[in-house]
Amino acid sequence: MMRDRHIAILALQETHITPELSREIKSVYNRRIHLESSSLPEREASAAGVAIALNKTMLDTSRTTSTEIIPGRAILVRTFWRNGRHLRILAVYAPTGNMTENAAFWATLKTWWVSNQEPKPDMMLGDFNMVQNTIDRFPPRSDPQPATEALDALTTALRLHDSWRQTFPTN
Repeated sequence: MMRDRHIAILALQETHITPELSREIKSVYNRRIHLESSSLPEREASAAGVAIALNKTMLDTSRTTSTEIIPGRAILVRTFWRNGRHLRILAVYAPTGNMTENAAFWATLKTWWVSNQEPKPDMMLGDFNMVQNTIDRFPPRSDPQPATEALDALTTALRLHDSWRQTFPTN
């Protein structure tokens, strides 16, 4: 799919990728795909998991690095884009169901960035398991305020914005 649709970067959630499966994927697809993944400790094959697949035919992945921020939930990948420009991609899979855990997840990410003084990501991709804007849900409804405020605080601190919502404010 990445080859046929010319996808350079694919963020994956609920991957359930064990270390063994990761090695197998890398072995089989090594010529075309560079995979960085993070599993939920002790539940690798049954819960959560986040990964980023990079298309080697479109990106220089020779110096790609990753940092596991929250195991099975958040991974930061640094790679090269075009013209030697670095690209930092944050892939997330936020907790579902319990909005208190969801809010804590966003707060933990913000704290990590403040503590580690890591350069801010160029983009954040993934499954947030919530929406900031009621228009993004059908039928429209709001998620709990603590979760939306925690995500807002993170995106403000990292100077990230929802490009879709800025381009199409009423769609």
